Amino acid sequence: MKPFGLQVEDKEASEVHATFLMQGMEMGLNRYRLLKTKLGIWHADVTLPVCVQGRSDWHVLVESQTPEGLKKYQYQFQLVH
Repeated sequence: MKPFGLQVEDKEASEVHATFLMQGMEMGLNRYRLLKTKLGIWHADVTLPVCVQGRSDWHVLVESQTPEGLKKYQYQFQLVH
């Protein structure tokens, strides 16, 4: 339950959201709206819930709204305690 920073660089974006999921496990709604910094980087401080089964394998779906339409990127990562 320690917060960490998420940063996305997308100069075309007008909006950026990130949704965190765990495969096969209901972890509640973990959707964040990233805010654009003065340097043009999108940022959010993220705090994810602890899995009762002790898992720490996550997927993040990043959605970036651009003039060309919605771009989606999915990444897998492991939280280290």
